[in-house]
Amino acid sequence: MMPRVLAVYPVHFVDRAVAHTMARLCPAQVQAPLAFTMMAPSIEPIDRRSNLIAAIPKPFKKLCYTLRIDRPVTELRYLRKLRAFDAAYIWPKISTPTIARAKAAGKPVFLERINCSTSTARSILDDAYARLGLTPQHSITSEMIRDEIEQTRHADYVFCPSPLVKTSFLELGVPAEKLLLTSYGWCSDRFPTLLDQPPTLRSPISRSRSFLWAAFASAKERIC
Repeated sequence: MMPRVLAVYPVHFVDRAVAHTMARLCPAQVQAPLAFTMMAPSIEPIDRRSNLIAAIPKPFKKLCYTLRIDRPVTELRYLRKLRAFDAAYIWPKISTPTIARAKAAGKPVFLERINCSTSTARSILDDAYARLGLTPQHSITSEMIRDEIEQTRHADYVFCPSPLVKTSFLELGVPAEKLLLTSYGWCSDRFPTLLDQPPTLRSPISRSRSFLWAAFASAKERIC
């Protein structure tokens, strides 16, 4: 019987952005000898799929979100469901106690880290605020950094989707053997001749472009 992996996503599942990435990484049919099941608090009706579970029963959905207990309910349901699986695949924003309990249950724990560590993010933002002569207004606290360090201690492996993400966790003191460098779909072997083509034959997107990125409300995004 192939190993069964239970993944958990912390918020309402809409097949866009981060949730879309998770769904692509955990398909119902996969070439590797693994069986993926995903869990989220709730699911957009149009985005339901055979291997995606809603942790909150539909009759209690409104109540759970009103009381803001959607994540605790999801984590409790996840731990119960995990008993029948072989490994835990945990996405950001799941609590440290839940990660610790998954590890204590004897399951290999894989953490997904989309961005650089919170410690690196705070350093970047503090420097930017200082150069602008402003008091830092981001939401990253020392407690959040300590919490992330504790989570990596419970993890067997941490997926890092870029070299910068991996470096940020090395600087945090996470052992190199725990950090698995991955990518969200890019593999140069799939495009062996792309960079050898004359610029005129490449897609227009390969030409020089400048982009303006704007954030609303809080400077907290970590692009690295």
